[in-house]
Parts: sequence; structure tokens; C-alpha cells
Amino acid sequence: MPGDEGTRILDRYVLYKSIAAGGMATVHLGRTIGAAGFTRVVGIKRLHPHLAQDPEFVSMLLDEARLAARIRHPNIVQTIDVAATQGELFVIMEYVHGESLARLIRAAADAKEDVPLGVAVTIAAGILHGLHAAHEAKTEHGQPLEIVHRDVSPQNVMVGADGIARVLDFGVAKAAVRIQTTREGQLKGKIAYMAPEQLRRATVDRRTDVYAASVVIWEMCAGRRLFKADDEAGVVEQILLGMVDPPSKYAPSLPERIDQIILRGLDPDPQKRFQTAEDMALELEAVAPPARSSEVGAWVARMAGEKLRLRSDEVSKIEREGTYPSSAELRLGMEDTVAAGPEAVPPRRSRRWPLPLGLAAAAVMVAGAGLALVRRDVVPEQASVPTTESSAVATVAPPSSLDFSAATTATATPPAPPASTVTPPPIAHVVHPPRPPKPPVDECAIPFTIGADGSKVYKRNCLR
Repeated sequence: MPGDEGTRILDRYVLYKSIAAGGMATVHLGRTIGAAGFTRVVGIKRLHPHLAQDPEFVSMLLDEARLAARIRHPNIVQTIDVAATQGELFVIMEYVHGESLARLIRAAADAKEDVPLGVAVTIAAGILHGLHAAHEAKTEHGQPLEIVHRDVSPQNVMVGADGIARVLDFGVAKAAVRIQTTREGQLKGKIAYMAPEQLRRATVDRRTDVYAASVVIWEMCAGRRLFKADDEAGVVEQILLGMVDPPSKYAPSLPERIDQIILRGLDPDPQKRFQTAEDMALELEAVAPPARSSEVGAWVARMAGEKLRLRSDEVSKIEREGTYPSSAELRLGMEDTVAAGPEAVPPRRSRRWPLPLGLAAAAVMVAGAGLALVRRDVVPEQASVPTTESSAVATVAPPSSLDFSAATTATATPPAPPASTVTPPPIAHVVHPPRPPKPPVDECAIPFTIGADGSKVYKRNCLR
């Protein structure tokens, strides 16, 4: 298992230890930092540092995220977000608690076991249905994206403990609206899973992915590599010549009809293969009953039980950490403040005067002030006042029908009170608590804008 790196904060995400590594990126466990204590465990793909300086690789990774976000299917690992910080690029994906198909096939071979037929059919059908969803993906305007994965392999298939197979890593996918283009004469992907037309640098389409998926299914059923040679030239020769044995040669229990379906998917001529991945999936499901998801999950747990238990412990630690109060502070980018100690954390914004209560208090104060202004002319009952027509008492209205405009006019030139009149106390002035300053606007809270084509355009000053 890859080594344990230190925890890092990436804007609204926390990066933990790596759990897988490939030629282009490393996959880490991570979690979101959300408001109100929201947290979620995710997978974070981190571009290798030496590649982060290469504009072509950066463009490729951004393309992967943009394309994968358009594919919505249970058999595809969902892309959640893209984060760019500290000169590095990260793709945030859903976390799948499971194991790669490559490691599961190796574990079964080490245990000298065949993959159960029903389990193999369920996994194979999941791969094919996911690829079909990618092939059928459209833009927000309904235009076909014409996505071709071009790198289908056991390493790029995750089989979850929930029994669902998911395709991932569209890093070398090709699409009609792709920003990044392949350099002339450059092959991308794993040669042992490439279709003949891909090796010849001819036009590739969805049938190219059908061929690669058929290689994966052959290896899962046979428990061994299909194309194997001393060097890449020997592998290419085998593929171009169509040197393929039926998988039942190495797994005698396989039905002949399964052999026929897999060999059709491996035909060197694209016209003779299944024309869609969905067609091949339906054929497999019709020949052999697929296993239930619970059965596939139980097989995954048996093949990768110890690794899954260790990873489950790591996920539990991450989830427990997500309940700490420091998560909210990290969400506000207060890493330095938290490191300085709890006494350095600024007080929360006062909530003593919410808007409805403030308005009600203001109305009461205005009414009280008006009443006090009018009652300057009122003589207390115990005072001895001559009952004359000029008495101020006769001009005072009851409190229930106070006229504030009249009261204000009357108080402008108040009549002189009699000698025995008791002067009322002065009006009490309510002092409002000072309002805290508004926090500065974080322009990078939303580090991107939406372009005319509906894609995310990241702000330059937020790519740090």
C-alpha cells in the first residue's frame, strides 16, 4: 500500500493518505469541509508534482473531470469537483469502498480459485453498461459527446463492497469537443488492452472500448493475462494477428456460449464485434444468470477482506474527525488561527439583534419616545392645579389615540407649567450594541465562473 503522507488542507477539502497510485496521479482518501458540520468521505486524485508543471497533463486531467461529470450512471465513478491550489491540481471523486478488479483477479489466482461465473457476469455487465452510458453521454445542449474511454483495463475498474462494478479514469478519453488533443503519433493507454485499430492509429469509436472490455472479461474468466510477451512488440503482434484462445481453455467450467460472446467482442474487425457495449452486456446476462449484488460484495470481501478492513478503519477515523468543531474553522480557512490555540479564535458574530426583533424593538422605542414627549404636559394627580380653560390637562389625548404629529408640534412651544407641577424625568436613550464589522468578501469562495458552453472557468487569482 502506498505510504502515509501528512494531512493537508485543500480549500474546502482535507487530503489524507494515498490508497492507490498510477502513472499520472495518486489517489488519496479525503473528506469535504462543509457548513453546519457537513462532511463526506471522498477520493481525491492528485496529479504527480512533476506533471503538474506540464500544461498538457493539466489539460488532460481537467478534461477527465469535465467529461466524467457529464456521465451519470451507477457503474461510473462520479466526479464531484476540481480543486487547484498551491500549484497542484486535484480531482474530487466519490469514494468507492472496494478494490480494483486487477487486484481481485490476482487474489483469486493466488488462491487458485476461478471467479464464480455469476459474479464474473455481474461485473462484466456492470463494466459494459457503464461504458455504454459514457458512449451515450451528451452536452447540456443535447449534443453527443462521442466519448471513447480508450484505457479500459482491470486497473480502471473498481468493484465495491456493495457488489457494484464502476469504471473510472477517463484521463485519456477522446471526445468530439475535447480541449486537449493527442500529440501526433502518440499512443495513450495500456497496450495489452488496445484494439487493433487503436494500435494502427486509425479512427476509434465505442467498439474500441468493447474490444478492451472483452480483454478484461477474458482475463477475469481465465484468471490470467490474455496478451503476454517479452516486450511490447510481441504484444502488438499478438493483437494484430488476433492470436486469442477461448477462455474455457484455462477455465473448463465456462459454458461454450460465454466463449463465443467474448471471442466476438475480441474480433479484430470492428464490424464483426458487438456494435454497442450494451448489446454485449445483454447477451452475457441472457446466457448466464448474474449474481446478486450481495453475492458479489461477499466475494469482494473474501478476496480483499484484510485490506478492506484496514481501509474501513481509516475511513472511520476520517469520519470521526469530521465531527470535531475544528472542521468549521478549517472551512473558513483558519488553519493558522487553529494552530495558535483556542484563545486565538475570534468570537463568533453576535446574533443578539436579528432583523425581526430589531424592528420590533425600534417600534417600541419610537412609541415610548412619543408618549414621553406628550406626557411632559401632563400634571400628576396629586398636584394641586387650578381647573381653568388654559389648563394643559384638557389638551392631552388618551394614550390609545395619541397623535404623534400633534404631540411633536405641541412640544415645540410648551406652555409654562404651574409652580406646583412636578417635572417628569428625562427621556431614557437606548444605546444599541455596536455592530460587528462585516467579514471581507472571499472572491475565491466560488473559484470559478460558468462559461457560455456551461463549463467551469477557474479564476486565475484563485489557482494558487
